[in-house]
Amino acid sequence: MTRTRDPGPSRHDVPWAPLAMALGVMLIGVGALVMSGLATIGALAPALAVGGFGLIMVAVRRRSARLGWANGVTLARLVGTSWIAALTCTWLVVGVDGAGVVALVAIAACCLALDGVDGKVARARGEASAFGARFDLETDAAMIMILCVAVVAQGSVGWWVLAIGLARYGYWLCSLRIAALNLPVAPSLLRKVVAVSQSVALLLCLALGASGIGPSWLPSLLAALALAGLAWSFVSVTVFQLRASGRGSVYP
Repeated sequence: MTRTRDPGPSRHDVPWAPLAMALGVMLIGVGALVMSGLATIGALAPALAVGGFGLIMVAVRRRSARLGWANGVTLARLVGTSWIAALTCTWLVVGVDGAGVVALVAIAACCLALDGVDGKVARARGEASAFGARFDLETDAAMIMILCVAVVAQGSVGWWVLAIGLARYGYWLCSLRIAALNLPVAPSLLRKVVAVSQSVALLLCLALGASGIGPSWLPSLLAALALAGLAWSFVSVTVFQLRASGRGSVYP
């Protein structure tokens, strides 16, 4: 009788090549911002912190050496987010620069456009996975948080706008103690629109603050509307999850 060997758990193959490429592009981009005077050399630290965290997340959680095109798009967004972090850090230290606002809005707009691409690519190529969804979510959350800080640094909206970025992390902390908040939620087009509107509203706040177009209260109004929509989204999801947990079911 021939004895078959148990293959055991799948080997954890880290996709080193795309991660190394992403790190290189990230450093080149920050270097270009420093050379152009849009960022200080100290901005390299926050860029590496943001980008490095994402790269570590991929290295630790990704179980295949093949990253896939969809995750590659998200990785490109992560690189762009690290550049946004570099510009934002510079604003906090030396003040806001008009050309820097243009660069930040352009980078963020590209990242926002790519946000609508990775999901479609994943579904079209059969690359949808729990890891890809989490990678996409955390990249979105990081960019929104940094954009909130950028808006505060610019002075177009008060410190309360940070609530938009902190909401995701507050919800995550609550989910560590309340198991029901980890239940999956049925997709909702309205919630997707609300999620995208956060980044759009913050970019509009930056653009209005830099251009001086419109009344001074307009950026605050846009941020308040975005925050109200976000509050509705989180409350509706939380109520659904708590009810689903009580019923012992996931979907209604």
